[in-house]
Amino acid sequence: MSNEPLDMATVLASTVHDVKNSLGLISNQLEEVIQALTEETPEAADKLRRIQMESNRINSGLSHMLGVYRIDNQLLHPSLEEVLVLDVLEDAAARYASTLESQKIRVEVDVDEELTWYMDPTLVDHVLTNILTNAIRYTKDWIKLLAWEEDGMLCIAIDDNGRGYPDALLNCLAPDASLQVKTSSTGLGIYFASRIASLHRAEPSGREGRIELINKEGGGARFALWLP
Repeated sequence: MSNEPLDMATVLASTVHDVKNSLGLISNQLEEVIQALTEETPEAADKLRRIQMESNRINSGLSHMLGVYRIDNQLLHPSLEEVLVLDVLEDAAARYASTLESQKIRVEVDVDEELTWYMDPTLVDHVLTNILTNAIRYTKDWIKLLAWEEDGMLCIAIDDNGRGYPDALLNCLAPDASLQVKTSSTGLGIYFASRIASLHRAEPSGREGRIELINKEGGGARFALWLP
């Protein structure tokens, strides 16, 4: 047996991966139970759905940790392909269909049906599902997914009518942001989204993707993902 010291970063990444997979299995099994209980005991189904949401939040946080580790170690590279932007938005929203329906949250999708873009759809989906998880948690009763082309960039935005982002989170990507905000579940998710955006680069211009957090006039928040 080798006496070389363990690389703790690799050990942690492997452990996070295993736990994340277990949480995914738990969430899938919860979904089966929820579907079975929805008609006969809807109150029990709602309680289980809230547990499922928290399980998904933990899973998302672990995914972000693993993703940041892979990016920092140059193990994560985007695989760009031309995709229908509408499909990307609808797939992200469909993942939460039962939760949105049970919480009576109205969802709108606004995008040109013919709009296509080169992106890594899997990485972008990770970003959108994380933002949707938070939007569902904080919105009052409405979420909108929209996309458009502007100045040679694609913008994918998620709007809600909640209380908006706290000031600390709006500045979480700044160098002087507090460690507590940066490492919170939401702060880590925003950081991960920023890193995923920056992996999308246009050649030969060198333009990189970016994200924006916006508190809208009249209330509510907007998360915007810009891709070159």
